[in-house]
Amino acid sequence: MLTSTRLRVLLGLILIGIVLALPTATVVAQPADGSGTELTAGQPAETSPVEEDAPIPLLWYLAPICGFVALFMARKYYQEVIDSDEGDEDMIRVAGYVR
Repeated sequence: MLTSTRLRVLLGLILIGIVLALPTATVVAQPADGSGTELTAGQPAETSPVEEDAPIPLLWYLAPICGFVALFMARKYYQEVIDSDEGDEDMIRVAGYVR
């Protein structure tokens, strides 16, 4: 069962991950000539330089990690439901109608 302490820790870790990923997710379009003017949506850039060794944003590492955590938690909750008691006679009868 997910207690309130565990929930707070999990939400805190997610919040920390989001805060750490925000600076790397911000992208500003600038012309290749280095002038300080920003490009608008309708204005094409003269060149589009591609950095060969551009760093991978932290958010791209965070997404698969959160996916694995979600799969682990889903498996954990599934196992808790399977291992739990079926209940009294009335609960078993109602469950028979649902199945």
